[in-house]
Amino acid sequence: MSAGANTAAPKPTASAKTSKPAAKASTKGSTRVAVPKEAAEVELAHGLDEAAAVALQALVDDFNAGGKAKQKIVLSTRNWEDADAAAPALPAMLVLDDGARQRFLDGKPRYTPLHQVMTTAREKFAHAAIPAPMPPYLNGAKGRLNALPIGLTTPVMFYNRDAFSRVGLDPNVPPTHWFSLQEALGTLRDGGYACPYTSARPTQIHVDNISAWHNEPFARKQGKTGEALAINGLVQVKHLAMMSSWYKSRYLHIFGRGDEAVPMFAGGQCQVLTARSSAWPQIKRDARFDVGVAALPFHEDIRNAPRHTLAAINAANGLMNIRKSPLCNMARRPVKAPGWCSAGAARRWLRSARSTA
Repeated sequence: MSAGANTAAPKPTASAKTSKPAAKASTKGSTRVAVPKEAAEVELAHGLDEAAAVALQALVDDFNAGGKAKQKIVLSTRNWEDADAAAPALPAMLVLDDGARQRFLDGKPRYTPLHQVMTTAREKFAHAAIPAPMPPYLNGAKGRLNALPIGLTTPVMFYNRDAFSRVGLDPNVPPTHWFSLQEALGTLRDGGYACPYTSARPTQIHVDNISAWHNEPFARKQGKTGEALAINGLVQVKHLAMMSSWYKSRYLHIFGRGDEAVPMFAGGQCQVLTARSSAWPQIKRDARFDVGVAALPFHEDIRNAPRHTLAAINAANGLMNIRKSPLCNMARRPVKAPGWCSAGAARRWLRSARSTA
């Protein structure tokens, strides 16, 4: 046994005192430093061209720099149709062109309709029917709004005022009828211009809109739910025959089924263009000549013409609200997003971005 095994522990002397734990510092009157919460990231996916993407990035940067919202928008070019293991969920917001939008709307709902967003937020919202010229998908099955029809675009005629002046045409009096346009195109051709006229989206403008412009249907109901094309009427045959003759005589040049004609006009290669009104920002930015804008011409010998052209959603403005994560509404709870959802931001986007649809 060791010597220290039975040795008693020494008693503390009188002068020794048991130490007490330090008293807690008073927090009365002290200021707590709040730890800022990191803003939740919200993905906005798009497939825009470079110019429109730059305009969108500027809006996003301004919104994020404001610091007034609980979300931070992050742009991506991820295709919502290419979900993978790394990103299996849909983006919170999407900018879609016509083809992608239709695929997105088909099948099971992938978005939160506007009327549901307003109901969840307990906000008053007046129901209104969408007029016939506007896209039917804006309305749900029960006539309730799926989205607001902002950023609408419709076909117009752009023309090179400088070229008109050079060949003796009055730039202040653009052709209003297709036959008077034909005379102007002949004058441009005789004046040395190799491409007097071009058109973007020829099917949409020269079939769909020409039919509506002259109050003629281009589709008819077939059975209970089906539809059939009705493009062999007098208006369609007359107009397409004229366009065919223009194409053969090199008055009309077609560069593609989409908006390929827009840069050909903006670059000065062609002198007259029919295209969506949403092409204006790109034309204004790129054209080095005075640009005129006029209504789509019509056939003056058709009764009750003109009526109206069709309105389409400008894809660059069509922010689709994704299911369970709609624009200005996160995690099913409405939150304020000053700057992003404002009318001012929408106007700025309309003026600065070009539609890719």
